[in-house]
Amino acid sequence: MGDQRTSLINFMKSHEGKDFDALLQDDLRAEGFHFTTYISKGKVLLGNDSLLISEPQTGRFFCLPLVGIKEIQEESTDTYDHALCVTYENHYSVSIQIFELL
Repeated sequence: MGDQRTSLINFMKSHEGKDFDALLQDDLRAEGFHFTTYISKGKVLLGNDSLLISEPQTGRFFCLPLVGIKEIQEESTDTYDHALCVTYENHYSVSIQIFELL
């Protein structure tokens, strides 16, 4: 479990300052809920049991728990397309895409 936590922290920290798009969804696709958020020039802050990705100028943010991680799937396709999906034991998953401006 510690390796997944460290992997998630390192991945997110390595993309600090880039634009983040996150989609939360649950396994009950038809009846569950989803939301998406976009963070411009995200700042990554580490808490005790979570990562906070915030947009300093607007105060918008999303938070990723560092506990209860079931699986992390890297979905990056090339140098400028960074993505991953974090699945939690509570059946929620967060898909994160990171945009790097050229």
